[in-house]
This record gives sequence, C-alpha cells and structure tokens, in this order.
Amino acid sequence: MRSMVAVSALILTCACICTAQSIQKVSCTNNSSCSLPNPVSSGDMIVAIGGFPGQSQALSNVTDAQGDTFFEIYAAGWYATAVPMWYATGVHGGLVTVQSTTAVGTFYLAEYPPATLDKIASQVFNCCSPSATIGLTTALPGELLVEWTIYPSSVAVQDVDVNPGAHSFTIPQLPSQAMGLALVSFRLLGPEFVKYKAPYAPIQLKKCFASTCQFDNPVEQNNLLVAAIDQLGCYPPQGCVTDTQSNQWILPTSITYAGSFWYALNARAGITTVSFTPGNSVASIIIAEYPPAVAFEDANFGTYAAQDLDGPQGSSDDVGWSLPVQTTKPCDLLVSMGINNIPFELGSTWIPNPVPYFTVRAGFGARIGFEDGTSSVPGVYIASMDFHNYTHWTEGLAAFDMNGCK
Repeated sequence: MRSMVAVSALILTCACICTAQSIQKVSCTNNSSCSLPNPVSSGDMIVAIGGFPGQSQALSNVTDAQGDTFFEIYAAGWYATAVPMWYATGVHGGLVTVQSTTAVGTFYLAEYPPATLDKIASQVFNCCSPSATIGLTTALPGELLVEWTIYPSSVAVQDVDVNPGAHSFTIPQLPSQAMGLALVSFRLLGPEFVKYKAPYAPIQLKKCFASTCQFDNPVEQNNLLVAAIDQLGCYPPQGCVTDTQSNQWILPTSITYAGSFWYALNARAGITTVSFTPGNSVASIIIAEYPPAVAFEDANFGTYAAQDLDGPQGSSDDVGWSLPVQTTKPCDLLVSMGINNIPFELGSTWIPNPVPYFTVRAGFGARIGFEDGTSSVPGVYIASMDFHNYTHWTEGLAAFDMNGCK
C-alpha cells in the first residue's frame, strides 16, 4: 500500500498543521519559549519544531519545568539553516512551557498521544523543480508521520496517521522559496503504556524449582516478562525458553552466560506457564511480570573471573557486580540477577542484601538473587549484589525503555 499527501497551500508566517492529529498545538514567533494552552496528559509526547529560517539560530537545549527529556532530530533548509525537531516521550504532564536557549522566529509546539520514535527519513532539498517528494515505509499499524518543510523565511508542519506501507509527502515549489523537507515516523502506543508510573516494580513474581513455572495470575496484554534461570545450559539460545502464550523470548547477546536471563516484550494476555529446555539441570527459576516496555535498551554482565574489584581475579568473593549498561531514556527499568555457587543447604533461604538504587525482589534456592531499580537520567548504570558468602558469582543487568517517567 502506498499513500500520498500533497500540500497545495502552506502558511508561511508561522508553523501550521495540515492534518490535525495532535491533541493540542500552538505556534509562537520571535520567542525562546512557547506554552501549550491546556494541561498535557501524563505519558503523552511533546514535539517542538523551530528555528530562524535564513539565519543560524535554531531551537537548542530544549527543556520544560517538568523535567522531561527532549531529544533532537536535526534538519536544515536549502541554505543550511538548522530547524530541528525536539521531542519528549512519556512526559510527566501538566501545564507545559517549552524553553530554548535561543530565541527563534518560528516555534511550533504540539502534544501527541503516547508514542515512541520509529524512523527518520533522509532529508530532501529542492531549489528549482516544480515540487519535491519525501517519504518512508512503515511496518506497524497506527503510526504517526510528522513532516516539516523549511523555507528561507518560514516553516510549515503537517502530520497524519497511517497504516503499514509506503507513504510520501509532495510539496510544491513556491517562487523564490528553496526548501528542505524533513520527515519522521512515531509508533503510537496503547493506554497500557501509560497505566503504570515510575518507579517501576513487578506486577507479579513467581519462584519455582522445576523446568516449568506458572504465574499465579493472568498476564496483562503487552506487559514485559523476564526470567532468571540457574544452570539452563541451553545452546543455541533460540528456542530454549517458551510459554503457553507463544510469546517470543529473547536472550540478550551481551548476557549469554549460561543462558540465564531472558525477556519477552509485548506479552499476550492470559494464564502463562513458562517452560525451559535444560541442558544440564534447572536448579531454580524466577519469573516476573512488569509493566509494558517500549524496547530493550542494553545489557551487560560481570563475573568473579574477570571483574572481581576487591580481590584476585578468579577468586571467591561475597560481592558481585555487573559491567555498565548505557541508557538513553529517563526512568528505564533496570533488572539484575546474580548467580552464585553457594551450597543449597546455605542458600535455601538466601536473599541478597539490597544495594543503592535497587530493590531486592527475591532470592531462591542455592543460586539466584533478583533485584530491580528505575534509572533517573540517561547515563551509565551498574548493579551489585551481596551474596553473604564467598562464592564464584556472575551478575547481569538489563535496561528497558519504559516510555519515560510519567
């Protein structure tokens, strides 16, 4: 399927929207700030586009009083004039005034439903042809396209909701108006992605000593599932973990030790039994259901053999830690699990001590400790765990994009 949007008239004094998909919008001129007229709903997306066409000024270091994190998508006009888009997903909500460190001529500000960035099209430039076309292909239902055209003295903005397929915008050339076209797509998220607020915690957690483990309550649609497994020993990693709802379980390539940490995004609703294909033996299992995650962000792990910070490499220690993970969003969910070789008779009631910024959720059998936390700002994070006894240990950490702090 291919859709075509043709624009025959554009407002050239300030930003405009041609197909009103936004919840609310406003255009401001010759200012370094712009306010939306009504309170923004928690979890929604804010988009700001602006610059001073024909000059070097552009929206820069965009912020608001709520502490939302804005990300930049660079775009320029024919004369290399920067007019970027700044967007913030999963916002805190309330009355929003967006500020830039630069006063700009055109400042378009809009609130959209909950969304996450999908694709950025390559820019198109035109000085002399009758028209120019920019497009991209979407694969998900209900995506939002936002296109903005940068003229020498103005900016025009339009948006549209689309179904999967190839989509394009054709912009007519206006006299003496050389232009640059920019286009991005956002995946629109359902209400379940804003139902839960940070800090995030398990909705339910189950411990089992078997090769199968069933949640006590039905799993909710699109939630995140994770599984911490001792001695799975299943290779190759694909197909080692399955469940009765046919969810797709993934082993992060950066946590391949013993196949111990798995996750499933966008879970199907219903009673869910998780099954494991043991290579040697499955000694202990922890499964947990969390609120929906937009995406997996990053993962890493450390071992006693190479990352023992307070003793000789390869010797036993009572404290373990992961290598760092890099997050790009605020309020990521951080899930950490540690495996050790504490004898079963000592570990049957073993629960790790809490560490800063993490909450211990479970310790089970001879082996597994399980904890989680919520990141504050984009950056580098490390997990740690007190194993109570000197042991050989491995500890992993995974980060998930939860659509902001809300």
